[in-house]
Parts: sequence; C-alpha cells; structure tokens
Amino acid sequence: MSSTSEELSFEKLSALTELKPTGGWSKGEERKIGHTAYNFSAVHFEPNPEPDEFEDKLGKLLNFLEQDRDGILRLVEKAHGYIQVAGTFHNGNTALGGYHLGKDSIKRLGRLNLEIDFDLYARWIEFGTFSP
Repeated sequence: MSSTSEELSFEKLSALTELKPTGGWSKGEERKIGHTAYNFSAVHFEPNPEPDEFEDKLGKLLNFLEQDRDGILRLVEKAHGYIQVAGTFHNGNTALGGYHLGKDSIKRLGRLNLEIDFDLYARWIEFGTFSP
C-alpha cells in the first residue's frame, strides 16, 4: 500500500497510522535514480516483499492494514492512499493469466476505502529459448 501527498511530509504521513512503514520519502528529497527531487511525499507498506501469488500477497497485506483500520482510513482521506500491484507475466506457454479479486477481498478493500491499481508487464520469452 502507498499513500502520497504534495503537502504532508513522510513523517506526517507516517504519523497518521500506528503501522510501521517499509519505505517512503519527503517532498524535496533527492531521488536515488536521476538525481532530481521528489515533488511529492510518499509512505509505503509492504509486509511481505517476497514473491508470492497475488491472492496470498493481497490477503497478507489486508491482514496487516486491518490492524489499524482507522489509521489507513486517515491515510486514504488526508493523502492519496491506494494499493499498487505491479505484475510481470511471462509468455512461456502463451497463457498470460490474470488476477482474481474475490468477494471477500473486495469487501475488505471497501471497509478500508482502498482502491487498487494494476501495472502489468509482459516478457515475451518463450520457455526454452532464453539463454543467459
């Protein structure tokens, strides 16, 4: 989950919830790549950064966020709080697959007033054709 603001600093965003952020920055800090300054602040929460199935990662994230529902609601209200999903599909068997949002997950997202955004990437390398 991420929350962004052009007015609030990383510290002020972090103070809106009891949950410990896993990353973020304040407006004006220098980017690690490109050596330009951020024009907004951000706070990120990723309780399980390891690779996992989408449904498992979403469930673990919601379990984490629900520990401080009021704080997450404040982040969504006072800053742009949302869930960002970046997925890479491989064309190994020509079936890209997809994501499933079950009724329970949709209800849980609704109780936290969270939207979800999907960035999808595809690597067009068929199995057996890649050589390092």
